[in-house]
Amino acid sequence: MPLVLQRALNESIIIGEDIEVTVTLIDTNRIRLMIEAPSHVPVHRKEVFLRLKQEELQKSGPDSLKYRGKNLLRKIGFSK
Repeated sequence: MPLVLQRALNESIIIGEDIEVTVTLIDTNRIRLMIEAPSHVPVHRKEVFLRLKQEELQKSGPDSLKYRGKNLLRKIGFSK
């Protein structure tokens, strides 16, 4: 179940121990958020995330899966 929170300007939420999301601007129909997270944590807008996932799926199409399958069989000794 999703968690729905209300925050005012300059108020934050904490995710885990090392991610902080702060409201930095409230306008008529948009807000601005500042996200502080470790550099190893990817942070994307949803539309960018979905595009990246789509590109990843296209790169790992049938040819890529076939190659990975052959590579796995070779590693475990079933193929040359």
